[in-house]
Amino acid sequence: MYDASDPNAIHSEQREVTLLFADLRGFTELAGSLQMDPLVCELLAHVMDCLSEAVAHHDGLIVDYYGDGLMAMWNAPTNQPDHAELACRAGLQMLESLPTVTDEWMNVIQTQLRLGIGVHTGSVQVGNAGSTRKVKYGPRGPSVNLASRVESATKELRVPFVATRPTADRLSKLFATNRVCCARMPGLQKPVDLYAVRSANADLHTSFAWRTYDEALRQFEAGELEVAADTLATIDQTVAEVPWRFLGERVQCELGHKLRRRSMDQLAAYAGGVIVLSAK
Repeated sequence: MYDASDPNAIHSEQREVTLLFADLRGFTELAGSLQMDPLVCELLAHVMDCLSEAVAHHDGLIVDYYGDGLMAMWNAPTNQPDHAELACRAGLQMLESLPTVTDEWMNVIQTQLRLGIGVHTGSVQVGNAGSTRKVKYGPRGPSVNLASRVESATKELRVPFVATRPTADRLSKLFATNRVCCARMPGLQKPVDLYAVRSANADLHTSFAWRTYDEALRQFEAGELEVAADTLATIDQTVAEVPWRFLGERVQCELGHKLRRRSMDQLAAYAGGVIVLSAK
């Protein structure tokens, strides 16, 4: 045991970890519409219990709660060779359990609760991530920022669960992953391949839609914009899991049919297949 009052008592080391950020979508607006502080706090506590249970069930460490979300970590302080797999299993459990919370609160909130999850595997410095006044065991480094950005990107991508390639490459056949795009995110110099993560048990209709999206993405990145638009038009628009609308808007932006760029950091730009995500 370490002395919680001594910031030097926590061993600091460089480790490869998998980080998960989960955030409740639209909660600020929902809380404002309810205008009942006790109910808002009770609902948020219920959601956090749901997310926390998923992390604990898959042997993760909750690093922190922030607003209407949390940050969790695997492979520290103990070794977990399958840390990417465990994190993504936790993410799927979060998404699967949230509808139950929605059903219990539907009479109050009158809307579906939605979640955004971002996962990244990378090297961090783990140890005291707090200060000399308040000790907190956790990670520090660029990988933390990247994982947070991935979670934020789920809003614009319109995909609930997104992971980077280092995570996606480590997943077993229990998962299905599809590359959504190569994105340049705010504050990060290099573009990052982003993957939608889902259970491998998806129906054939959804799997076919993803294969069509994969082809449209390849065409978009090759500069075949008109062909990509035609391919996207064949996707069944009722398949919500596939971000056809996101890519379609980028294609149309480049074709000049729908969107006009307002500033470099407000709208996506096409740059040799790399999509620049908005600074929000």
